[in-house]
Amino acid sequence: MTDAVDGVSELRAWLIEEVARRTAADPWQVDPAVPFTALGLTSRGATELTGALEIHMGRPVPTLLAWQYPTIDTLARHLVTGAHPAAAAGRAPVAAAPAGRSFPR
Repeated sequence: MTDAVDGVSELRAWLIEEVARRTAADPWQVDPAVPFTALGLTSRGATELTGALEIHMGRPVPTLLAWQYPTIDTLARHLVTGAHPAAAAGRAPVAAAPAGRSFPR
């Protein structure tokens, strides 16, 4: 369990730095519980973030994960443990964004 917690913490810290860089914010201003859209990440930024995640993690990361896990906390937890927060709470998983939909700019 400690390895998973450490892995989530490390990925969370990396994501905070990446989102801060992509939104021109200071890392301390990036709340990992706030949705990417509220942090100022555009659809292009989310796509670029998943590309950077692929490089960082050394494995494929589907672009839709930024929509399915819309916060740093949920995305990091899912990528490290495979956990889905809605399933744990007894709710159905969040559906992917319909074709043509994107983050607000």
